[in-house]
Amino acid sequence: MPFVELTGSGFRNLKTFKIRPSEKINLIYGANGAGKTNLLELIYLNSLGKSFRTNVNRSLIREAEESCVVFSKYASEQFPGQIDRIGIEKHRNSKQKISINGLKDKTIAELAQIIPVLAIQPDELDLIDGTSSQRRSYLDWLLFHVEQDFFICWKKNQKLLKQRNHLLRSNKAKSSSKTTRLELRAWDLQFVAANEELRLLRRPYVQALERTVNEYLALFPAFENIISESGSKENQPPVSIVFSQGWFESHLLADVLEQELPADLARGFTHSGGHRCDLLITVKKQPAKEYLSRGQKKLLALVLRLAQVKTLMEIKKRSPVLLIDDLFAELDEHSARVFCSLLESLDIQVFLTSLNQLIPDQKNNFFRERPKMFHVEQGIIKTL
Repeated sequence: MPFVELTGSGFRNLKTFKIRPSEKINLIYGANGAGKTNLLELIYLNSLGKSFRTNVNRSLIREAEESCVVFSKYASEQFPGQIDRIGIEKHRNSKQKISINGLKDKTIAELAQIIPVLAIQPDELDLIDGTSSQRRSYLDWLLFHVEQDFFICWKKNQKLLKQRNHLLRSNKAKSSSKTTRLELRAWDLQFVAANEELRLLRRPYVQALERTVNEYLALFPAFENIISESGSKENQPPVSIVFSQGWFESHLLADVLEQELPADLARGFTHSGGHRCDLLITVKKQPAKEYLSRGQKKLLALVLRLAQVKTLMEIKKRSPVLLIDDLFAELDEHSARVFCSLLESLDIQVFLTSLNQLIPDQKNNFFRERPKMFHVEQGIIKTL
C-alpha cells in the first residue's frame, strides 16, 4: 500500500509542495539543513500522527504559520485499485485533526493501523547499545502490525502497571500495613494475567527475527569471520537473539511479585513484569555491544530493522513503507551496496535521504533500477 501522492504546507522549513513518489525506491538528496529529514518526518507524521523527533507541536510548524497540514493518497490495502486518503492538521495550541477518507476526528490508534511505517534513523546504534526500552519498542512495532489483540493487551498491561505503581507510591509510608498488602495482591491477580498474555504474544516472533538477521548478515564482509567461525558449531547462530520476559525465567510472575513486594514498596514502583521485557543480543555468547566494532553494530542495527520488515511481510503479507535517514553515514561502500540490494529485494516503498545522488554514473550505481529522485534545497522539493 504505497503512497501515491504527498502534499504538505507549513511544515518546518519545507515550502508548500506536492510530490508523486515511486512505489519502490525514492532518493531524497541535498545539502545538510536543506530539509531532507523534514520530508521523512512529514511522511511519518501523516502515518502515525506524531513526529519521530519531537513531541512539541509548535516546533513542527513553520515560523509565522499557525498550523501545518499534511495530506496523502495511498493505494488501498483492503480494496485493490482504490485510492484512500489521510489528512492531518497540527496547530500551535496542540490541537490536532485527523481525517481518513473524509471521516474526521479519527484517533492516532486508528491512523497507525492503516499503513505500517518504519523509520530508520542515524541513532540506530541505540538498538544495540541502548536501554531495553528501545529493543522492546522494536519488538512491539512488529506485534502491533501482526497480532490483532496486541494493542488492547498492551494498553491493559500499561493501565494495570500504572495503577499498581500508584498504589505502591501512595502506600510507601505504611508498607507494613496488612490492608495495603491485601490490596496489592488483589491487583496482582489482574497484573499477572495481563503480563502472561503479553508474554505469549511476544515470544514466538523472536526466533523468526533471529533467523532473518543471520541470513542477511551472511551477505556482509564485515561479518564474514563471525559467520565462518559459528558455522562449525552445531545449532549456534552467529548472532543470538534471546527473549527476556521481564522476570526470572524459571519463576512464576506471581511468586516474583510476592518476593519483591517489600522492595517494590520501598522503591515505589514495580520492578518485574512485561514492562521490563528485553531482547538479549549476543555474539559468541558475549553481549553484541561489547563484542562488535562500531561499524559492525551499525550494520547489525540496520539488519535488525530489515528483519522487522521481512517478518511482517512473511507473516501478515503486508508491505510496510520504510523511511531511512542518512543511511550511508558510517557505512563503507561495499556494505552500502549490499544493503541497497536487500532494500530492492524486499520490493517495498522506500524513502531514503543522502547528501549525494549516489548514481552520478553507471559505475557508482547503488541500485539496479534508477530510484525516483527528489532534490531538496532551502526547503524547496524538486522532482528530477
